[in-house]
Amino acid sequence: AIDAASEGDTIMVDASSTQYDGISRITINKRVVLLGPGYWLQENGIIQEGGGQASVYSMTINAKGTVVKGMTIYYQDGIAINSSQVVINRCWLRRGSISLGGSNCIIHQNFCRAISGIPTSNHQITNNIISGLEFDASSYMSGISDSYIAYNTFIGGVPRPMDDSNWGLKNCTIEKNIFKDVPTVHSSSSYGDNYVPDVWAYE
Repeated sequence: AIDAASEGDTIMVDASSTQYDGISRITINKRVVLLGPGYWLQENGIIQEGGGQASVYSMTINAKGTVVKGMTIYYQDGIAINSSQVVINRCWLRRGSISLGGSNCIIHQNFCRAISGIPTSNHQITNNIISGLEFDASSYMSGISDSYIAYNTFIGGVPRPMDDSNWGLKNCTIEKNIFKDVPTVHSSSSYGDNYVPDVWAYE
């Protein structure tokens, strides 16, 4: 469907018990909208979509302005973004993370292990649940600058605050998030109105 699509087309991706791409990475080289059904539908009593998910192995996005909504990404490679103005919304990355290589992206309402840049800047990262990577407890969010990071829930860890120019969070506004542990924030970032509960009840 991606190969047959024209620039700007919307591809409706139905829920399926079969993973769409087997065990190969999907590469998007043209601006399209992938619109899947979302995730955890049955768990939330939503049955009109059939209760299933639209699942792929992993994904690379090379096209400016691509939108991916409601998809399930199965493998730990997750979603690699190599362009700007990409929107990732309501996706479930079951084992992986979102890697930002472009700029001016919107990362909203996803459930993922981590969000990181290489480095990258000027993003809106909001309302995500970030569960953390088992193999590295310090890098649930890293390599991002000049971005708005708000209304996220950090289940398993905190952003990396290191002074390293490539991997620290720099010049970011970090507010209204829920953290499991108190983060140490880089001095160039604004940190306010975040919440660290005395008793953790979000797992």
